[in-house]
Amino acid sequence: MYGIIARTTRGLFHVKTAGTSYLEALRMLAICAPDEFQEIVEFVHGQYETDKTTCPMSATVDAVPGPTKVADPNELERLCLDR
Repeated sequence: MYGIIARTTRGLFHVKTAGTSYLEALRMLAICAPDEFQEIVEFVHGQYETDKTTCPMSATVDAVPGPTKVADPNELERLCLDR
């Protein structure tokens, strides 16, 4: 889609996808491939303190249980994606 838009507008139009698209993709992964979703959550949980320095945030990792402490995939999805 992006290539078609770029060619049609000769590069004069910028398309930015919303974070909502990313969150919905993660939601589908949580449903269809819960093991892979858990792996992503574990990675993000470990990277959060480093990555949050790129923009102001008040959230802390301590506010949610670590992904390995949540055995139920549906509960992990709810906690991470606010189902």
